[in-house]
Amino acid sequence: PDAMGVKKSPWYLFTPAYWGLSTAHINDDPNAVIEESKDEDVLAEEAVSKSRTNQDMDGRNAIEIRGLTQTFTRGGKPFHAVKAPWFNVAKNQLFA
Repeated sequence: PDAMGVKKSPWYLFTPAYWGLSTAHINDDPNAVIEESKDEDVLAEEAVSKSRTNQDMDGRNAIEIRGLTQTFTRGGKPFHAVKAPWFNVAKNQLFA
């Protein structure tokens, strides 16, 4: 098991992820959308985050996620593990 307790296959050490060769990419383009949300609250929060594109982090936030993506290839097809979310987590805010 790894640090999170997830069992890995015996040949996991031969995969790029084991050696740290798989990396997440940050797309700071507010127009890049993999899958658009339909939820009004999510869209409002995305608009706030996108309005701060190419600016320093707001001091009121503990975390700012801006267009993070992680794409793997499975059977020759792209699999989007993280689909470019845009959101902020304010300091002293519960996030689960």
